[in-house]
Amino acid sequence: MEHYTSFAPTSRVTRRDLSRKHHPVKEFLEPTTSPWTARLPPGSLPKLVLGFKAVIMDHKWHVYTEGPEDGGIFVVHFLRSWTVNPVVSARVQAEPDSNGSPMLENAADIVEITWEADTSRSFLPDQVETAETAKKWVVDVCEWVFGIEVLTEVGGGEPGI
Repeated sequence: MEHYTSFAPTSRVTRRDLSRKHHPVKEFLEPTTSPWTARLPPGSLPKLVLGFKAVIMDHKWHVYTEGPEDGGIFVVHFLRSWTVNPVVSARVQAEPDSNGSPMLENAADIVEITWEADTSRSFLPDQVETAETAKKWVVDVCEWVFGIEVLTEVGGGEPGI
């Protein structure tokens, strides 16, 4: 949480902000997608939409968000800061207001995750990423960078996977 409180961006972090001259943000080589139902508590989505750009190596993660798409869907991308490789992306459904616009301050639901299944992109040698490890990355990065406690039992369940 110190990361976000000390180094929070003042404007929305975009994919372009994270690309460097010789190191553009990469695409997944072997994307694998799975449904996932998890809840982000009220006030979480504005932090994720703003994103996070690692300033020093110890920050480890870049986070940027695209959207909203039709229906109030945002896609939150989690990348390792030193390789700019995507690790996982989460599709987040925001509750719409009466005009159909997403209500950012309300709770929101993670409805799907996509992760990198290509072992050449794993930052732990020969580790095969799975849905469970992808969920763990989302939970851990949300907590560590943003101080967001992801609830995986929608309806007020326990934090975690």
